[in-house]
Amino acid sequence: MLFRLILKRYLHRWKFLVVVFAGMLLSSSTMSGSLMYFDSLRDIALDFELAKVSSEEMDIVVSSSEKPLMGEKYLSLKQDIESQLINPLERYSNQTFYGVKSSTFLPTEWNKGGEDLVKGATSKSTSLCNSEEQILSNSVLEICKRYYFTYFGIDSLNRYFNIGNSPPLESTDESYFEVFIDRNVATFFNINIGDLINIEAYWDEPNPITTVFISGLYDLGENTNFNNFYIENFQQKDSSFVFANLIISNEEDLEKLGNKFISMDSNLYWKSDINEDKINSNEVDELNSILVDVPPNLSSKYDNFSFNTSIVDSLDNFDNNLSTAAIPMKTILILISVVVIFFVFSLVSLIVEDQKEEITFLSSRGASLKQIYIIFNLEFMLMAILVSLLGPFAAFGAIKFASLLPWLSNMLGDSNVYVGITLTAFLFSTLGGLVSLSAVIIPTFFFLRSKLKISSVDEREEPTIVQKYYLDVGSLLIALLLMWQISQSQSVFVQNLIGESIIANIILLMPSFILLGSGIVLLRIFPLIIRALSILLSLRVISRLVPSWIVLSLWHIGRSSNTYSRMSLLIILAAALGMFTSSFKATLDKSIEDTVSYRVGSEFRIDGLQIPWNGDSKNVNNFSFNNNVIEAHRSSERVKASVLGPSFTLLSIDSSKLKNDSIFWRNDFSSGLESISSKINPLSYEPIKLHEDADLLGIQLRLILEPSRVSNYHGAGGSPHLIIAAKLSDANSRFYTAYFNATDCGIAMMANIEFAKSNEDYWCDIITPIKPELLNPYIRTGRWFGITKKDDPRNAPFIPEYPISLHSIFITSPSKELDPGAIDFHKIMSMKGSVSLGIPSPENTLSEYYFDNDWYILNTTPQSLSDNLIFTKDKKEFLRYQWTNGDTRQLRGFSKYDSDKPIEVVVSESFIEKIDAEIGDVVTVTIMASEFSIKIMDSVNFFPTLYPDSEPFVIAELNDVVTGANVRKKQGDNQANEIWITSTQIKESDLDTNIVLGDVVNELNIQGIPYGSIFSNEKSLEGQKIDPLVFAGWQTLLLISFGTVALVSIVGFLIHSRVSFKKRNLEFATLKSIGISRAQIIVLIALEQIIVIGLAVALGIVLGSRLSSTVMPYLISPESSNSLVPPMINSVEWLDFSIVFGLVGILFLVIIIFTIISVFRISINETMRINLK
Repeated sequence: MLFRLILKRYLHRWKFLVVVFAGMLLSSSTMSGSLMYFDSLRDIALDFELAKVSSEEMDIVVSSSEKPLMGEKYLSLKQDIESQLINPLERYSNQTFYGVKSSTFLPTEWNKGGEDLVKGATSKSTSLCNSEEQILSNSVLEICKRYYFTYFGIDSLNRYFNIGNSPPLESTDESYFEVFIDRNVATFFNINIGDLINIEAYWDEPNPITTVFISGLYDLGENTNFNNFYIENFQQKDSSFVFANLIISNEEDLEKLGNKFISMDSNLYWKSDINEDKINSNEVDELNSILVDVPPNLSSKYDNFSFNTSIVDSLDNFDNNLSTAAIPMKTILILISVVVIFFVFSLVSLIVEDQKEEITFLSSRGASLKQIYIIFNLEFMLMAILVSLLGPFAAFGAIKFASLLPWLSNMLGDSNVYVGITLTAFLFSTLGGLVSLSAVIIPTFFFLRSKLKISSVDEREEPTIVQKYYLDVGSLLIALLLMWQISQSQSVFVQNLIGESIIANIILLMPSFILLGSGIVLLRIFPLIIRALSILLSLRVISRLVPSWIVLSLWHIGRSSNTYSRMSLLIILAAALGMFTSSFKATLDKSIEDTVSYRVGSEFRIDGLQIPWNGDSKNVNNFSFNNNVIEAHRSSERVKASVLGPSFTLLSIDSSKLKNDSIFWRNDFSSGLESISSKINPLSYEPIKLHEDADLLGIQLRLILEPSRVSNYHGAGGSPHLIIAAKLSDANSRFYTAYFNATDCGIAMMANIEFAKSNEDYWCDIITPIKPELLNPYIRTGRWFGITKKDDPRNAPFIPEYPISLHSIFITSPSKELDPGAIDFHKIMSMKGSVSLGIPSPENTLSEYYFDNDWYILNTTPQSLSDNLIFTKDKKEFLRYQWTNGDTRQLRGFSKYDSDKPIEVVVSESFIEKIDAEIGDVVTVTIMASEFSIKIMDSVNFFPTLYPDSEPFVIAELNDVVTGANVRKKQGDNQANEIWITSTQIKESDLDTNIVLGDVVNELNIQGIPYGSIFSNEKSLEGQKIDPLVFAGWQTLLLISFGTVALVSIVGFLIHSRVSFKKRNLEFATLKSIGISRAQIIVLIALEQIIVIGLAVALGIVLGSRLSSTVMPYLISPESSNSLVPPMINSVEWLDFSIVFGLVGILFLVIIIFTIISVFRISINETMRINLK
C-alpha cells in the first residue's frame, strides 16, 4: 500500500522529482567526479613530469663492493640490495641487469725485464705502453695487457651476448677457470678458443697466479640498454694498457674464484630499466618509499653502496606540484558541492511547501506526522541510493567528455585520458547522496513540525531555523577561526607527528563557511533593507511621487522574505561561486605570469657571464646587441660590522636603461621604474686620459725609501720586495694592471749612496708598456694566482682597446710584509717607443700630466686609513704618498676615484628593517672584497629577480660598483655577469624575440664568453600553460563552476517562479479585481524580480570578490601567504563571467515573461471559487 502511494506520487509529480533527482545526481557525481578527475589529472601530470627526464636518466643504477667474492658479507650485501631495492622495483621496470666485476690481473710476464719493481707499478717497460697505438696496430705487447673477471649469469650471457652457435669448449682441468673473451680483444692479444692464459693478481695473495681456459668468444648483442650498462660499468679503458674482460659463465667458477683470491675486491652492479608507463600516480607514494627510504638504510649498512637516478627528483616535483594544485582545486570543488547541496535543499523546500495542502489533507484523514514523514522521505531515500550508484558512472562520462575539450585533447594528443572507477569513488558518491538526502530530510522535518493551516494569506512568517538559532553567525565564527588559524601558521599545511607537511583539509572548508555564513547574514539584513525602503516610500512627501502598487510590492517582499530567501541565497551563492572561480582563474593566470616575469626580469636574462680578463679586450658594451640589453652584476655581499654582518644581494645595474617597459614592472613595486634610475645617480670622476698613440706609460717620481726594495736583484725569486703598478682601463671599460720596473732607479740611487751623493733631488722615470703582453709573466700575474707556467692559458696577455685611461697607482710587497715608506710623484708621461727583450725604450713624450691635489687614498684595508697624500710645492710640484706597514701582497695606493665617497643606492624595505636604518643614512658594506660606503636614497618593495623575504637587496649603479672595485683590484677586473634582454627595443623595432636571443647567444659564443643559464619569459610561461595541473585542471574547473552556476540559477529560479506563482494566484486575482492594469502588473512583477535577482547578484559578486581576495593568497601560495613574490593582484575574467550571467539573465527574463503571461491568464472567478473552497 505504501509503495503504491509512493509510486502514484512519483507519477503525479514526476517533473519536480526529476529536477530533484538531477540535483542529487549532480551532487553525487560532483563528489565522486572530483576525486576521479583529480586522479586523471594526477596521471597526466605524472606523465608530464616524467617526460622531462630522459629514459637513461630515469634508470636506477646501484653499485657496491665487498670481499671476499661469494663470501658471507658479499652474499648478505647482494641479498639485501635485491630483496629491499631491486626486486620491489621489478614491477616498474622493463628489465633488470646485474653483473660482478673483479679487480685487475696482470700477465705473469709483468716483470720479465728483471727490474726491481713493486707489482703493478710503472716501469721503463710499461711507460712505453700506448693503448691507442697498439689497438691501431692490431698487436698488444705482453707487458701492456691487463685482465679482469666479470659474471652476469648464464641466462644473461645467452641473452645479451653473441657467443656463437657452437657449444663452448670445456676444460679438462677443474682448477682452470672457463671464461669467454671479447672477440676483438682476442685478436689483439692473439688468443684463440682453447688457449690457456696464466695471469697474476696485482695485490698480495698466498697463491697469486691462476690459469684461465678460453671457452669461447663473445660480442655484445643488440639490447641497447644492456650494452650501455656493460660499457658504463664493465668496459675498462686506459691510455696505456689494453684490458681483457674474462666472463665467467657459471656460479661455481665464481665461487671458486672468490675462494682462491680472498683479498680481491669485487664490484656489484645493478640497473633497473624503468618504464614510466608502468608508474601509476596512485603508486607514487609506494615507489617513493622504496627510492627514498631504502638507499639511506643500505648506505649506512654498507660503506661502498651507491645509488643513482633522476626519477626521485621528478617524483618529488610531481608530489610538490600536486600538493600545491590540490588545495585550490579542492576548495573550488567543495564550494561547488555546497552550492549544489543548497540547490537541492531549496528545491525540496519549495516542493514540500508546494505540497502543503496535500500534507494538510493527509493529516486531516488521520495520517500521523511520522507516517507522512516516512512517505515523503522514502521517495528521496530511493533516489539517494540510485544516485549513489549512478554518480561515478555519470562522472566517468563527464570526464571522458571533458577529455575531448580543446585544452585537454591538445595536451593528450592521440592518447586517451585514464579514468578509474574505484571503491573510493563510490564512497564519495555515497557521501554526496547522503549529504543530498540530509538536505531533503531536514527541511521536511522542520516543515512537518510546524503547525499546518488551511489558509496562509495573512500568516506571518516565522524566522527560519538558521536565523532563529544564529547558525549563520556560527558559520562566520567558524570561518573566522579557520582564518585565524591560517594567519597564525601562514600556511594551509600543518606538521604531522613525524614532522612532514600535510594539507589541513578542515581549513579548506573555510571558504564554504565564509560563503554560507555571509550569504545568510546578508539575507538577515535583506528584509530589513526592503522594509526600510517601503517605509521610506510610504512617507507622505514621497508617496505622492511613487505609485501605491510599487510600495505594495515592496511591502510584500518584506513580509514574505522567507519566500524569497532561499531563491535569493541560491543566486547569491551561485553568483559568488561564479565570481570566486572567475577571479581565482584570472588571478592564478596573472599570478603565474607575474611570478615568471619577476623571476626572469625581462624578455630574456642570461646569467653566469664570465668575461675573460686576458686576451683581446671585449665587453658587452661594445657588442652589436648592446642596445637591446641591460648589463648587470649580481653578488652576495655583507654589511660591515665588528662581527659577521648581515648579508644582502647586490644588484648593480645600468640604471640609464631602466625605462618604462624595459623590464617587468608593476606600480606596486615602487612609484615608478624611472624614479629608481633618477635616485641612483652615478659618481662623476675623470681618470687620466693617455695619448691615443702612446706605446709606453712613464711616471717621474722620487723614492723616499731604501732603494734596494725596488730592485729585482735584491728581491725574492727575481721580483723586488716593492712593486709599483698602475690600474688602467681601455675603451671597452676593461681594467688591467701595468707593472713598472723600477730596478734601474733603485740601482742609480744605491750608486749615489755608495759614492756619497744625495738622492734628495734625484728624480727618475719608471716606464711600462701600455700593452702588457711583453711583461714578465711572473710579474704580471705573480704568485697571487698560483700561475707560474709561461704557457698557461690564463697567462695570455691582455690586449687593450685604445684609448687608455689611468685610474689609480698602487704599491704592493709580493714576498714579505710591507714596510713603511713614501714616494713623491711629479708627472705622468704618455710616450712613443718600443720594447726589446722586455725592456721599454722611449723615443719621445707625446703628452704629460702633472700630479695635483685631486687624488684620493684608496680604501683597501684598515691600515690604509693611516696613509697620507700630500700635495707639495717645493722646487717641483709633486704629490707625496706615505704609507704605514702592511701585510704581504696587500694593495695600497691612491686614485682619481674617491673610494670614501658613498655611492647612491635603493634598498629593499627588509634591508632597512634588518640593519635598523633610515632613508638618507650612510652604511659601510663590503662589496667584492672592497669596502664601500652606500647612501640609502629610497626603498622599494620589490625589484625583478630579487626576493626580499629570502635576503634583503640593494640596487646600485653598475659603473659605480665595478669601477670602485676594479681600481682596488690587484689583477684582472670585475664586469657584468648577466645581461637582461629588454622588451622596449624589441617592440620598437618589431623584432622577433627568439631572433634577438639567437643573435645575443651567437655573439657570446663567437667572442668566447662563457655563460650560465638562459631564462626565457615566454618559454617559462609556455611551460606553465602546458602543465596539466595548472592549465587543464583550471580550464575544466572553470567550465564546471560556470555550468553549475547556470544550472542551479536557472532551474532554481524556474521552480521558484512556478511555486511562487501557484501560491500567489489569489493575490494576483485580487490585484486584477481591484483595477490594477496589465502594465502595472508587469512593472510590479518585474520590479520584484529585479530587486530580488539584481540585489542577490550584486551581493554575490561583492561576496565572491571579497572571498577571493581574502583566501586566495593562501590557496595560490599554500606554503605561506608571504612566500608569493610578487604579491598577488586580484583579477577577474569579466568576459567569461558576463557571458555566463548574460545567458542566465536572458533565461531569467524568459521565465519572468512566462510568469507574467500566466498572470494574465488567471480567471478571477475560478481563482476566488477555488480559494473559497
